[in-house]
Amino acid sequence: MTFTREDFQREYNLGEEDVRETLKACGLSLKKRNYSDEDKESFARARKLFEEGTVNSYDDIANYFKSKGIHPEDNRNGLALSGELVEHLQLFE
Repeated sequence: MTFTREDFQREYNLGEEDVRETLKACGLSLKKRNYSDEDKESFARARKLFEEGTVNSYDDIANYFKSKGIHPEDNRNGLALSGELVEHLQLFE
């Protein structure tokens, strides 16, 4: 299934700017017209972090995703590789 920014606005009761900033903080492109299920999961995770008070800014979200090795746009095949896993895989080279 695919989702648009307008879908995110409706589902999360957010303004256009909040949706844009959340997408950017998650590492998702604003050039996309449609977002995948994986993209939606990242968006939902970011919004949940806000709701829980775990993060207080979009920079906090971006840092969270970076620290967890989650970079949706970098993983075109749908795999999210953690930094630790990448290091282990590099040992095999």
